Amino acid sequence: KNEGNVTIYGIRLSAETNTSEVSMGFDKEYISQLLPKQHANVRLTINIGNVTESFGIRVIGAADEPKISDSAIVQIDMLKNLSQKVNAVRDLFKINPKCLELNELVLQAEAQLKMGNIEKARSLLDSAEESCKYLINYQEKVIEEPSGLSLKAIFKDKNVKRTTFTIIIVIALIGFYLSYVKLRFKPITD
Repeated sequence: KNEGNVTIYGIRLSAETNTSEVSMGFDKEYISQLLPKQHANVRLTINIGNVTESFGIRVIGAADEPKISDSAIVQIDMLKNLSQKVNAVRDLFKINPKCLELNELVLQAEAQLKMGNIEKARSLLDSAEESCKYLINYQEKVIEEPSGLSLKAIFKDKNVKRTTFTIIIVIALIGFYLSYVKLRFKPITD
């Protein structure tokens, strides 16, 4: 946000970290101008790879006119992030009771966190979350695709109606014919 009273021109954004496994990127690295009291929303995507410890990211903004720059350090605490993910997965399970059978994965992830095995905990939580999403999607597909056809759906087709009507007429005619033959050629008994 531009807190000043002057328009800022040519703002370049960058980010750096001392952790080599982390890669980052802004959705917008350049802002042509920022009027006084105006702000711009910019997203920084961080790929943490297999990082298991906390790390810092320095976010830098530098302007061409006036010549100013500013920076901020963002600290990423892996244990805190995973603890929040545990809570998020538990909330997902509460909303979707079919996923409660996956709770053992969350318990294992918590045990791994306590032992300091962050990567194993992350893997278990990811598995629990993905499995729950699969169960939810599978359940929705089963509901959307009813098994069997109803008679109403079958008889919507005009050809089926005609064929059924013809069969009923033929059966009725055969019945009348057999009744006629039976009555006409009745054996005479004395």
